[in-house]
Amino acid sequence: MWRYRPVVTQKVVETLTVFDQALNTTHDGLAIVGQVVQTTTVDIAALQTTTQALAQAIHDTSPMRDSLTRLTSTDFPAAVAATQTSLASAQSSACLIDNVLATLSNTPFLSVGAYQPAVPLHTALAQVSDRLNTLTPALATINSSLVEGQTNLGVMEIELNKISKTTNGISTALGTGRIFYQSNKKG
Repeated sequence: MWRYRPVVTQKVVETLTVFDQALNTTHDGLAIVGQVVQTTTVDIAALQTTTQALAQAIHDTSPMRDSLTRLTSTDFPAAVAATQTSLASAQSSACLIDNVLATLSNTPFLSVGAYQPAVPLHTALAQVSDRLNTLTPALATINSSLVEGQTNLGVMEIELNKISKTTNGISTALGTGRIFYQSNKKG
């Protein structure tokens, strides 16, 4: 038996050396995993903060988007209609003024230059009123885009809030794993 002692001792020492190397490698690997978990926890927390801030920014623009939608659906079309009504009234008066000026300029005893504008005032006002007709469909198109964009941003806000909650859960789980690792590392 004493004859086998050096061989057995050598085998036990070799086995313990391999076991020690395996433990050191495992420890180093767990240290790297701990660092990765810590870095990932920080990154996930930053992602959670960013998505939450983006969702809040979208939410904060809602009153402005509501105002723009109201402007393009109600206020601007009403202003265009009121302007066209005013231009129609002004057009009648302008026609009368154009006729009076033309008559005065054709009166022989008055030394007034001939009133012959390239475009009479009443015609110019009618042209402006006609051009305003193109605004109503353009405003309707803008309004439609705003409504669609508002819907899409609302969905995006909801999804960003979901992402924020999910990343918060991931961050919590990673933090718990890190605490578990830290407590077992010390023991």
